Amino acid sequence: RLEWVGSDGSANGDSVVQSGNEDCWAVIRGSDNLAWNQFDAHKVGWIIAGTFALAATIISGLHIAAHLKHYTIPRQQRHIVRIILMIPIYSIISFLSYRFYREAPYYTAVRDCYEAFAIAAFYMLLLQYIGDSSTAQKQQMLDKRGLKWTFPFNCFVINPSHRRTFDLLKWGILQYVVISPLNTIVTIIAHANGVFCPDSMRPRYAHLWVAIIDFISISVAMYALVSLYRVIKDDISDQKPFLKFIAIKAIVFLTFWEGFIISWLGSNNIHVIKGTKYWTKDNVVDGLTALVICIEMVLFAAL
Repeated sequence: RLEWVGSDGSANGDSVVQSGNEDCWAVIRGSDNLAWNQFDAHKVGWIIAGTFALAATIISGLHIAAHLKHYTIPRQQRHIVRIILMIPIYSIISFLSYRFYREAPYYTAVRDCYEAFAIAAFYMLLLQYIGDSSTAQKQQMLDKRGLKWTFPFNCFVINPSHRRTFDLLKWGILQYVVISPLNTIVTIIAHANGVFCPDSMRPRYAHLWVAIIDFISISVAMYALVSLYRVIKDDISDQKPFLKFIAIKAIVFLTFWEGFIISWLGSNNIHVIKGTKYWTKDNVVDGLTALVICIEMVLFAAL
């Protein structure tokens, strides 16, 4: 149910419009015109999110400026800059999702697209660390023997020197670069047509299927990335990529699981997170997720 509720809490019955069907309702409430001198948790969160987002952006900007000032290894540093950009992009988009909460699903979809791009950039960076050309990279893999796959498939031996293994790791990572934008398009279209329903896990709505596909895709990508890192970590130890690896892995998994858990707490079956006088349950869920991400990005920017 699409319902406009004024800042005084009164509803205009003539402006009620149904979106979706009986168990998937969206309510838009008129809270933007609340007086600034009135205490309001949303405004407090807005200030906190903006402060942390600004801090993360400034710290990341300093790191990027340092790389551009000493741009001596372009093949590697271009990928490092792309990875660092993940932090200000996450921060700014999360802040916008909090401030303009009605459009939060669209901002989140754009953020997820860059997440896929950052994972691809880290993959390319690892390859650049072991060789400047594809021939040098493959030659570096020839000496790898007797290694095992990452848990839970560690009972099987991995043969990195085999072309099929190398391609398997490559496409295991890059498939997310294709699937994530497609998921974004589906999310935007489904949300615009009222069939996304983020607070429902029923099979009739797109939210369940988008979440399942995204979970499988990101899990495969991160598994392949971890496996590749384990294979070459001794060869690239001088480059000290461990913090970048931890940052990428933590950002991806934390944002996914935080969003999933907070959304689950606000689902129709749990009712832990509830709406307020001026904000719907979905608005609160999106706001909490965005606020947590803004705070976390400062920690990742410092890595």
